[in-house]
Amino acid sequence: MTKNNEMLKILILGNLDIKSTAYEINNQLKQLKLTNLNLKVNIDLGDASKKTSSLKNDALSYQKWWEQVLQRQELERERVLQSEHRTRSALERKAAQERESALREEQRIRKALEDQRIKEEQRVSKEREKALQEEQKLRRKIDQEQSKQQKTQQQNQSAVNLFQDKAKYNADRLLQNLGKSVDKRALQEWLNEVDKLTSKTPKLQQEIARLNERFRQISTSASDAGRRTFDLGQQMEHAFKKIALWTAAGGIFFGAQTALRSLLSVIVEVDTKLTELSKVMSNDTDFSKLMSNTMELANTYGRSLTEAQDSLIEFGKAGYEAEEALKLTNATLLGANVTGLKTGQMAEYLTGALIQFNLTAEESTRVIDKLNEVDNNYSVTSLGLAQSIAKAGESAQAFGVTLDELIGMTTAIGQATRESGNVIGRVAA
Repeated sequence: MTKNNEMLKILILGNLDIKSTAYEINNQLKQLKLTNLNLKVNIDLGDASKKTSSLKNDALSYQKWWEQVLQRQELERERVLQSEHRTRSALERKAAQERESALREEQRIRKALEDQRIKEEQRVSKEREKALQEEQKLRRKIDQEQSKQQKTQQQNQSAVNLFQDKAKYNADRLLQNLGKSVDKRALQEWLNEVDKLTSKTPKLQQEIARLNERFRQISTSASDAGRRTFDLGQQMEHAFKKIALWTAAGGIFFGAQTALRSLLSVIVEVDTKLTELSKVMSNDTDFSKLMSNTMELANTYGRSLTEAQDSLIEFGKAGYEAEEALKLTNATLLGANVTGLKTGQMAEYLTGALIQFNLTAEESTRVIDKLNEVDNNYSVTSLGLAQSIAKAGESAQAFGVTLDELIGMTTAIGQATRESGNVIGRVAA
């Protein structure tokens, strides 16, 4: 309202109670004590009606929009609930599958553990049974070994007694025949060593063989150096005399009655062997000396003359002359005592080893010593070693393997597998 009393215009839009509104306005103005106030109320009912209708339409539009919003919210909530339901169902199915899978895995593990337990019990049971069998086998082996040891001890004692009797007899005969030439001190020392032998003497057979060799040396040194040259008939006569002497000495071991009874057959057999020997030895061979030395070797090692002759014949066939054949026969008889082989078999094994490894007759005794040394210190036998050398010697020599190396390989395989020498030899070949 301005100073020049401009009229106050109030525009009220809406559906109003005009009379009441004008009355209230006038009352309010009176209270204000305003003067010169000319209030005119001009209400445009038509426009108010339009405005009211527009407002109503807006209200309806808003209500409709709100209903649509609520409807969309409801639809969204329903969709969310459905998605949640699907998700929950999927999770529940997955959880159920995982529980089922876990259950199956647990059952599988339980079954595997049960199977393993059963197998372990079966294995333990088999091992227990096997251990029991091994224990029983070991007990039987121990019993057999004890029995064998007792038997061996008895045999050793018998052998010692026989050897001592034979040694005294041989010493007496040596003194009777060559008393002036005998080294009596050396002979007495030898007899003292013989008397010390017992069944418990370590390496008894080797000790007996050593003493036999020692006696042979004493006998050889006492023998007349100048031996006569005999013709074949004289050689036979001299050989038969020696055979009679050897047979008498052998009577201590085999019984005098048995020796005399077999004398004729021995003479015939010796004659046959001499004939064979003359075929494989050269014509200038001193058969008298050869037979004398052969009988001494047979007597030294407790072997028959025909066994010693078999060795000579075998080496003669292999091309060795008398001196070399005699050395080889000495090694053969020694090896036969060590291995328990027949002299013919031992001669074959020894010949094969010498030829395959290019060894000389002088080295033959060393071969026997190697076999005997391994036999004494390892769980393999001299026989097994000889068999392996015979089977694999040629192949070993071709590949540059020495005799010592072949013996070592045979020993290692034999201890690990307990196989025979023939089997080991075939494998090594």
